[in-house]
Amino acid sequence: MFYEKTDSSNNKIPDNKDSFPSVEKMDNYLKTLARDIESTVVCASVKRVFGIDIDLAPLLHSDYVHLEHPRAAIDSYLQQHGIKEGHEIRSMIKQLFGINLTGIAELHQDRISLYSKDQWIVKNNKSLIHVHTGKNDVDVKILPTAYFTENTGLVELPQTMQDALAPLGYSYHRKEQAYYYSDPDGLPVSGEFKVQTMKTIAKIIKQHYAHL
Repeated sequence: MFYEKTDSSNNKIPDNKDSFPSVEKMDNYLKTLARDIESTVVCASVKRVFGIDIDLAPLLHSDYVHLEHPRAAIDSYLQQHGIKEGHEIRSMIKQLFGINLTGIAELHQDRISLYSKDQWIVKNNKSLIHVHTGKNDVDVKILPTAYFTENTGLVELPQTMQDALAPLGYSYHRKEQAYYYSDPDGLPVSGEFKVQTMKTIAKIIKQHYAHL
């Protein structure tokens, strides 16, 4: 089957709190489609609700990396498992591409932007902190957004956030001009590490910067 790449320039990243994506919006969108669930439907729902182009995401699941196109992997997975429900589709996306849509919805609420998989996964005009993961997730850098700097006068992460991230292994990286972490063995950071990082940042935001 021929799979055509989508135009990532059409991705619409929500830019205000009223348009935050949610798993409920994805489920409701899927229910409006009077057709079988296939890769086209899956990709359309993710792009419509989350602004993420699955066609740009690298395949991470060892059972499907031989397939040349992300949609081919999705169709193969769907045929094997016969899934139809929203939570099952989100689980598939996480397994195949390492994209946690449930967690992404929470990041919008926490006002954390995320650049990963060679594209913006979460971004809005009032995000306070940017998190960037490097190629294959082998490193992570964290820095304040322009909006945060404009409203606080801080050009680096606040000391309270630096202190909270330090026990996880983050430290200031002069070349990157950001708080930075890389696995000493060059391995991708784990999902658990990512979650711990995001929760640490979100906690400081809620405690000290929710008013911004």
